[in-house]
Amino acid sequence: MRDQWPVILTAALGVAGTVVVAYIGIHGNRRQTTDQAAVEHEQWLRGQRQEAYIALLDAWDTAVSKLEHAVDLWPEREEWLDNQGGEFYELAIAVEEDLVDARRGLSKPLDRAAILGPASVDAAVIAMDKAFDAASGYLNHQANPDEPFERDWHSWPVLMTRAHQARRQFTEASKLVLRTPPRPGGRWPIALRRTAR
Repeated sequence: MRDQWPVILTAALGVAGTVVVAYIGIHGNRRQTTDQAAVEHEQWLRGQRQEAYIALLDAWDTAVSKLEHAVDLWPEREEWLDNQGGEFYELAIAVEEDLVDARRGLSKPLDRAAILGPASVDAAVIAMDKAFDAASGYLNHQANPDEPFERDWHSWPVLMTRAHQARRQFTEASKLVLRTPPRPGGRWPIALRRTAR
């Protein structure tokens, strides 16, 4: 029996080695499949984000230009009202229609970009939304016949500067997201590298 122990031990080690190699192979294949699925999902998400970000920038530029156009038309509308003997509330109605029209094309792109994230883009989207609301609210206030308004429009350039800054902030945040390549296991290695600096 003593002569058989080396053979039995060798056979047992061979079986154990085969089991370990099989386990490592199965685990490695699962990890590779998981990593591949994660990278494919990140690529899909990146494509969705790119479309949403570009659509938001287009909608933003259109909406802001509609606000600026309403301001450009303001003296002409006031002159027309004076010549026609119209009431100031008619200007308020026209401005309100302009504001609703400007906001209409912007709401969905803002929401879509915020939904697709990530948090850095979401914060930039919120800043854009607030900047647009501030400019829109200012024009609404300017058109209100019951409230005093700024004849010199000194707040308007400040609000437009804020709107342009919000757009730049969004552009920078979206560039960072879109230029970061997908990696196996998600974005955590990038976060670790940033904290290590």
